[in-house]
Amino acid sequence: MGYTNKHVTNTAIERNEEARALWWSEARGIVMNVQLVFTDQLYFYDCTGARKYGYSLQGEECFVPSPFCRGERFTANLALSIHCFISLYIVEGSMNAARFHDFIVPEVAVLLSLLSNHVSDHF
Repeated sequence: MGYTNKHVTNTAIERNEEARALWWSEARGIVMNVQLVFTDQLYFYDCTGARKYGYSLQGEECFVPSPFCRGERFTANLALSIHCFISLYIVEGSMNAARFHDFIVPEVAVLLSLLSNHVSDHF
């Protein structure tokens, strides 16, 4: 029996499915769907697309041309509701608490209030 090299998929050991289900059932009773906003953060820089695995003929090294640089790093935050995409906020460098606040309060909160008025008018 032979072994093969595989990329590892990590799962969070802290995730508690029972507590998550309980929170979700309680949240459904006190908020409308339009009030739920989900954010996600990602970062990228010039070397983000570098491959970690590749193929080559047996006995030969695998070469993939890629930049060896320390490029500029960008961080993007997305805000999504159940109904639509709300906002995208991209900053150069890392996201910190002040930048996140600048994303949520002036952009997401204002758009969410407009969306909530629009949805309540139609449902």
